[in-house]
Amino acid sequence: MVEFLISSLLGDRFTLAEHAALSRVALVAWAFCYAAYPLGMEGRTFGMAVVGVRVVRRDGGVLDTGHAVLRVLALPLSFLLFGLGILFILVRHDRRALHDLIADTAVVYAWDARAARLRFLAKRGPSAEARPTTDAATRRERT
Repeated sequence: MVEFLISSLLGDRFTLAEHAALSRVALVAWAFCYAAYPLGMEGRTFGMAVVGVRVVRRDGGVLDTGHAVLRVLALPLSFLLFGLGILFILVRHDRRALHDLIADTAVVYAWDARAARLRFLAKRGPSAEARPTTDAATRRERT
């Protein structure tokens, strides 16, 4: 798609394979924009929205553009040395990776667990909710 657009604009055949440095720069720019822009605007990327998490400031405040950009720039550091920065999520009590520590951010759940539970119960139907589940009710049914 990029080759077609550039070829159309230049009026000459253009292939990214012949311009390796340019293609790497374009890939890094696209990845940066894909991650930094949604984080700065909504506090989450598309993948984070699907999973139900969002990025906030460490104090719980809304993520601003500066912290979003810093987090995206620090993300490659978390993968250096065999992913040691990502392992911080398992080791630290606050579950923050290296790039979260650098950018002073945290990843939190962004969905309402109670609302999700109520929707699940509504799908089960009224007969499942009306059935008693206590031990006393079970004993009464047996007798």
